[in-house]
Amino acid sequence: MSKKYKGKTCAYCAVAESVTGDHVVCRNFFPENMRRGLPKAPACASCNGEKSKLEHYLTTLLPFCSTHPSGLKGQAELVRRRIQKNEPLRKKLAEGMGRIEVQGPNGESNDLLALPFDGAQYLEYLALVVRGLVWWEWNCVVPPDYLVQVVGMTARKFEQFEKHVLSLGSAERRTGNFANGGLTYTGSSAPDDRAFTTWKVDLYDGLFLATDDLSGKKHQLVAGVLTGPPALAETFDRFVEWGSTT
Repeated sequence: MSKKYKGKTCAYCAVAESVTGDHVVCRNFFPENMRRGLPKAPACASCNGEKSKLEHYLTTLLPFCSTHPSGLKGQAELVRRRIQKNEPLRKKLAEGMGRIEVQGPNGESNDLLALPFDGAQYLEYLALVVRGLVWWEWNCVVPPDYLVQVVGMTARKFEQFEKHVLSLGSAERRTGNFANGGLTYTGSSAPDDRAFTTWKVDLYDGLFLATDDLSGKKHQLVAGVLTGPPALAETFDRFVEWGSTT
């Protein structure tokens, strides 16, 4: 393994010493012919193990959430094998399977196959991914006491998030496109604090995750991510509260 990743501060916990270079987004999310050059970051043994647990679940479920070639279209057989090897998950999916009508970002109606999904695990994973991307893009570790906030919202509310929050760290912007669009991101970092960042990260050119709102309708779910000093917590919470009422 390259010395670039070993013996550094772990990008995920920002405390322990790294023992390996971890793919920020697991290679198993993508077909074998699309895995070259994916971002990596230093990881300690504990964080690498905990992140792998999330990836074991998400690499099985998330490919169903997109029609992108790097998703289920490109690895249907691999996903089938993962489901067969995990009997408890296979039973859970079979029991919860159904169909739902989901409102897309432009107001269109989509009749889709629905599978039960633990969205909290995806948001937890995105927080780790962004920590890794901060290291990849700016060679910077997000301090352990910094906020790493991931917010899921409808596409319309995400536009407000981009306008009011993603501009906070707009001094230097970085973009990435890997796995033929299977992993794309836009990140911004403040000039005087590289760990103060804002992100939009997409897998499979956008995931079709649905959530209920107060009206009972279902919408496409989008996630935005912020990392920054603890003092931002109140401002961020006010935005989330305001955004939930608009």
